[in-house]
Amino acid sequence: MNASFSRPAEACRISALAAAAFFTWPCATHAAGIVSTSAEHTFYFGVVTDVAGRTRLDSLHVDMRVSYFGGEGTPTLATANISEPDNPASELYYTPDAAYCYLNANTQTTMGQAALDQGYGFIGATAGQSFWHISSSVGAGDSIFLGLSTADDDNNELVAWNPGDADRGANTTDKFIRLDLVRIEGPAGGEFALFDFGSGGAAPSVYMATSDGIDEDDCFYLTAGSHDHVNWTFTQPGVYALTFRMTTLVVEKYDNWRWTAGLDSAGTDGFAEHATAAALPNGVRYALGLDAAAGAPLEGMLPVATSEGNLPGFLVGLPSSARPDITYAIWRATDLAAGDWAQVATKTGTATWSTSVQAVGTDGSRTLYLWSEEDAPASGEAFFYQLRVTQN
Repeated sequence: MNASFSRPAEACRISALAAAAFFTWPCATHAAGIVSTSAEHTFYFGVVTDVAGRTRLDSLHVDMRVSYFGGEGTPTLATANISEPDNPASELYYTPDAAYCYLNANTQTTMGQAALDQGYGFIGATAGQSFWHISSSVGAGDSIFLGLSTADDDNNELVAWNPGDADRGANTTDKFIRLDLVRIEGPAGGEFALFDFGSGGAAPSVYMATSDGIDEDDCFYLTAGSHDHVNWTFTQPGVYALTFRMTTLVVEKYDNWRWTAGLDSAGTDGFAEHATAAALPNGVRYALGLDAAAGAPLEGMLPVATSEGNLPGFLVGLPSSARPDITYAIWRATDLAAGDWAQVATKTGTATWSTSVQAVGTDGSRTLYLWSEEDAPASGEAFFYQLRVTQN
């Protein structure tokens, strides 16, 4: 398939992370890829309280599966018997809106002053106050055992990167999935925390804590195909709705770009036979490094016929991080009626151009390439150009 175009010349607790501050790469280092952030997904928790219209998950091994899913699907709650967590016959799967994690009376505990002195005040409970705790260890098996899992991830879709976050154990290069807490809704005075105990008297590792508000530090990292258990706490009985987003780095290709941009594959042409400046299909926007939004400004962004030193040429802007799954071809004609189109240069993926096409500058995240004629046109002669874009 190809696309071508030518151009001839307070009753409840509600807290949220501001959207603009949701996710940055302050110290992250990574190879070429597409930063992919999921939609928001809300999971429900009932602290000695049932959630109407949903299935109660109690005294089970439950995993919140928060994988990238190769751009398709949604997170799930996967359950199994605590006594046989690896037995597929005991597994059931629920979407986040179909079930809830239930903290029964066995999860209730009391905050001690010693724990506060050791740095556990972030939980949001005061000395002598009850709170409810899902432990990182299975214990007696008489309450929910809740983990986080990326077991469904397709490693071939992910790119390794280094978040540079030593405080959360994410300071190496790996295929990380970052889980951010975006919003909490719950009972008045209800706080939520996600953490690991400190060993040998060390301070705890705090991943998320709403007692000081929600910001970009409320996050947890998993590697692709991993399965972790941490501690979950809630300070008031009632129903909580926790909303999360997942962010990762994915292989640079059209389907991942489309999914990340929120473009539904149904009814959209990725690569149409002909495109115009007024209606560029998604595939052409991807290939040229343009804004994915329909109607986004295109002025100065499209290939254009030009003249340098009286020699006709064709100026093309492409993503500086080359699209590995795209082939670009420059075609030329001298007679539109005759249709004498001939290919004069081509570039496949990350390879260089096949003939003398020069990089002449940059435009933001794009590199500008110029193909020039060797000779000036004869009197009355005209040259016409096309850029044809093909998905490999």
